[in-house]
Amino acid sequence: METSDYVEPQLHHQPEVSAEHHLSKQILQLLFRLNDLMHILVAALLFLAAVAMLGYTVWSLHNISSPSIIQVIDHAVFVIIILELFWTMLCYLRRRAFPINSFIFIGIISSIRRILLIETQASMTQGIPTPAVLGAETTQMAIYSGVILVLVLSYLVLSKLPAPKD
Repeated sequence: METSDYVEPQLHHQPEVSAEHHLSKQILQLLFRLNDLMHILVAALLFLAAVAMLGYTVWSLHNISSPSIIQVIDHAVFVIIILELFWTMLCYLRRRAFPINSFIFIGIISSIRRILLIETQASMTQGIPTPAVLGAETTQMAIYSGVILVLVLSYLVLSKLPAPKD
Protein backbone atom coordinates (compact mmCIF):
# COMPACT_ATOMS: atom_id res chain seq x y z
CA MET A 1 0.00 0.00 0.00
CA GLU A 2 1.46 3.29 -1.02
CA THR A 3 1.39 6.26 1.28
CA SER A 4 -0.75 8.16 -1.20
CA ASP A 5 -3.48 5.45 -0.94
CA TYR A 6 -3.78 5.78 2.82
CA VAL A 7 -7.02 7.37 3.92
CA GLU A 8 -7.22 8.79 7.44
CA PRO A 9 -10.04 7.07 9.36
CA GLN A 10 -12.92 9.40 10.05
CA LEU A 11 -13.87 9.77 13.67
CA HIS A 12 -17.57 9.93 14.37
CA HIS A 13 -18.14 13.61 14.22
CA GLN A 14 -20.90 14.88 16.47
CA PRO A 15 -22.68 17.89 15.07
CA GLU A 16 -22.39 20.86 17.33
CA VAL A 17 -25.28 21.20 19.69
CA SER A 18 -26.66 24.68 19.72
CA ALA A 19 -27.39 26.46 22.97
CA GLU A 20 -31.05 26.61 21.93
CA HIS A 21 -31.20 22.84 21.46
CA HIS A 22 -29.49 22.30 24.82
CA LEU A 23 -31.97 24.63 26.56
CA SER A 24 -34.98 22.91 24.99
CA LYS A 25 -33.57 19.54 26.08
CA GLN A 26 -33.22 20.80 29.67
CA ILE A 27 -36.75 22.20 29.65
CA LEU A 28 -38.07 18.89 28.34
CA GLN A 29 -36.24 16.99 31.10
CA LEU A 30 -37.70 19.37 33.69
CA LEU A 31 -41.20 18.80 32.32
CA PHE A 32 -40.72 15.02 32.50
CA ARG A 33 -39.60 15.33 36.12
CA LEU A 34 -42.61 17.53 36.94
CA ASN A 35 -44.86 14.97 35.25
CA ASP A 36 -43.35 12.23 37.41
CA LEU A 37 -43.82 14.38 40.50
CA MET A 38 -47.50 14.93 39.67
CA HIS A 39 -48.03 11.19 39.17
CA ILE A 40 -46.32 10.47 42.49
CA LEU A 41 -48.57 13.04 44.20
CA VAL A 42 -51.68 11.54 42.61
CA ALA A 43 -50.56 8.04 43.68
CA ALA A 44 -50.00 9.27 47.25
CA LEU A 45 -53.43 10.95 47.31
CA LEU A 46 -55.07 7.78 46.02
CA PHE A 47 -53.36 5.74 48.72
CA LEU A 48 -54.42 8.22 51.42
CA ALA A 49 -57.98 8.21 50.04
CA ALA A 50 -58.08 4.41 50.23
CA VAL A 51 -56.78 4.45 53.83
CA ALA A 52 -59.28 7.17 54.80
CA MET A 53 -62.20 5.34 53.18
CA LEU A 54 -61.19 2.09 54.84
CA GLY A 55 -60.96 3.86 58.22
CA TYR A 56 -64.37 5.44 57.68
CA THR A 57 -65.78 2.04 56.73
CA VAL A 58 -64.45 0.42 59.90
CA TRP A 59 -65.77 3.35 61.97
CA SER A 60 -69.24 2.96 60.42
CA LEU A 61 -69.44 -0.61 61.73
CA HIS A 62 -70.28 0.64 65.25
CA ASN A 63 -73.96 0.38 64.37
CA ILE A 64 -74.72 -3.03 62.88
CA SER A 65 -77.80 -2.84 60.70
CA SER A 66 -78.77 -3.77 57.16
CA PRO A 67 -78.10 -0.27 55.79
CA SER A 68 -74.71 -0.06 57.51
CA ILE A 69 -73.66 -3.48 56.20
CA ILE A 70 -74.68 -2.45 52.68
CA GLN A 71 -72.69 0.75 53.15
CA VAL A 72 -69.65 -1.27 54.31
CA ILE A 73 -69.83 -3.44 51.19
CA ASP A 74 -70.19 -0.37 49.00
CA HIS A 75 -67.22 1.35 50.66
CA ALA A 76 -65.08 -1.79 50.50
CA VAL A 77 -65.66 -2.11 46.75
CA PHE A 78 -64.90 1.61 46.41
CA VAL A 79 -61.58 1.04 48.23
CA ILE A 80 -60.79 -1.71 45.71
CA ILE A 81 -61.45 0.76 42.88
CA ILE A 82 -59.16 3.35 44.49
CA LEU A 83 -56.44 0.73 44.98
CA GLU A 84 -56.74 -0.33 41.34
CA LEU A 85 -56.19 3.31 40.33
CA PHE A 86 -53.24 3.45 42.72
CA TRP A 87 -51.78 0.32 41.13
CA THR A 88 -52.22 1.90 37.69
CA MET A 89 -50.22 4.94 38.83
CA LEU A 90 -47.45 2.69 40.16
CA CYS A 91 -47.35 0.75 36.89
CA TYR A 92 -47.09 3.99 34.96
CA LEU A 93 -44.24 5.26 37.12
CA ARG A 94 -42.38 1.97 36.70
CA ARG A 95 -42.98 1.33 32.99
CA ARG A 96 -44.02 4.70 31.58
CA ALA A 97 -47.20 3.23 30.13
CA PHE A 98 -50.75 3.01 31.37
CA PRO A 99 -51.95 -0.58 31.43
CA ILE A 100 -55.29 -0.39 29.65
CA ASN A 101 -56.39 -3.61 31.38
CA SER A 102 -56.40 -1.75 34.70
CA PHE A 103 -58.89 0.78 33.36
CA ILE A 104 -61.08 -2.02 32.02
CA PHE A 105 -61.03 -3.73 35.44
CA ILE A 106 -61.86 -0.42 37.14
CA GLY A 107 -64.83 0.02 34.81
CA ILE A 108 -66.05 -3.52 35.46
CA ILE A 109 -65.68 -3.20 39.23
CA SER A 110 -67.38 0.22 39.21
CA SER A 111 -70.31 -1.09 37.18
CA ILE A 112 -70.71 -4.14 39.42
CA ARG A 113 -70.57 -1.85 42.45
CA ARG A 114 -73.36 0.27 41.02
CA ILE A 115 -75.50 -2.77 40.18
CA LEU A 116 -75.04 -4.09 43.73
CA LEU A 117 -76.05 -0.72 45.13
CA ILE A 118 -79.17 -0.52 42.98
CA GLU A 119 -80.16 -4.06 43.90
CA THR A 120 -79.59 -3.67 47.63
CA GLN A 121 -81.39 -0.33 47.75
CA ALA A 122 -84.31 -1.86 45.89
CA SER A 123 -84.46 -4.78 48.31
CA MET A 124 -84.53 -2.43 51.29
CA THR A 125 -87.46 -0.33 50.11
CA GLN A 126 -90.66 -0.82 52.04
CA GLY A 127 -93.62 -2.13 50.08
CA ILE A 128 -93.95 -2.81 46.40
CA PRO A 129 -92.02 -0.39 44.17
CA THR A 130 -94.00 1.68 41.73
CA PRO A 131 -93.69 0.87 38.03
CA ALA A 132 -91.73 4.09 37.50
CA VAL A 133 -89.17 3.19 40.19
CA LEU A 134 -88.97 -0.40 38.99
CA GLY A 135 -88.51 0.75 35.39
CA ALA A 136 -85.75 3.20 36.36
CA GLU A 137 -83.92 0.54 38.38
CA THR A 138 -84.24 -1.99 35.58
CA THR A 139 -82.98 0.53 33.02
CA GLN A 140 -79.98 1.43 35.19
CA MET A 141 -79.10 -2.21 35.77
CA ALA A 142 -79.42 -2.95 32.04
CA ILE A 143 -77.13 -0.04 31.19
CA TYR A 144 -74.49 -1.10 33.72
CA SER A 145 -74.79 -4.72 32.54
CA GLY A 146 -74.22 -3.51 28.97
CA VAL A 147 -71.16 -1.56 30.09
CA ILE A 148 -69.79 -4.69 31.78
CA LEU A 149 -70.40 -6.73 28.63
CA VAL A 150 -68.61 -4.17 26.43
CA LEU A 151 -65.68 -3.96 28.87
CA VAL A 152 -65.33 -7.76 29.11
CA LEU A 153 -65.41 -8.04 25.31
CA SER A 154 -62.82 -5.25 25.09
CA TYR A 155 -60.60 -7.13 27.52
CA LEU A 156 -60.92 -10.32 25.47
CA VAL A 157 -60.03 -8.49 22.25
CA LEU A 158 -57.05 -6.77 23.89
CA SER A 159 -55.80 -10.02 25.37
CA LYS A 160 -55.64 -11.51 21.84
CA LEU A 161 -53.47 -8.66 20.51
CA PRO A 162 -49.70 -9.00 20.61
CA ALA A 163 -48.00 -7.20 23.47
CA PRO A 164 -46.67 -3.75 22.52
CA LYS A 165 -42.92 -3.52 22.05
CA ASP A 166 -41.03 -1.00 24.14
